[in-house]
Amino acid sequence: MEYGFAYGQDGTALHGKTFLCAISAGGKAEAYQTDGYNHFTIRELLQPLEQTATLTGMTYLPPFCLFGSRTAQEEHRIPEHRERWRELLSLLASGDFDIERAKPMDKLNHYWPSEQAVQPDEGTS
Repeated sequence: MEYGFAYGQDGTALHGKTFLCAISAGGKAEAYQTDGYNHFTIRELLQPLEQTATLTGMTYLPPFCLFGSRTAQEEHRIPEHRERWRELLSLLASGDFDIERAKPMDKLNHYWPSEQAVQPDEGTS
């Protein structure tokens, strides 16, 4: 980040842009919980990036995640995940994505109602 470009006086080049992370994690979704192996949610682990987005005037969106990525191919979870990713990009590009609804979510995967519960695509079987 450069002062006067991304932040600070006259640093508005990123204002109004949307920031999101697309993440693949080898571990299962349960590992990314307060009582899980990693002791933090994926969103908590990304808080420095969320603060960077805030400082630069960007709209931060929760991450879009593929958990259990080491076994995703064998478990045939890639096609559905890829389709959700395409749909997300299409909604963002068309302006039809409800940013206000998505902002408080832990993961963008929960944007789709069928993703509210832990699904097989999160690395659980």
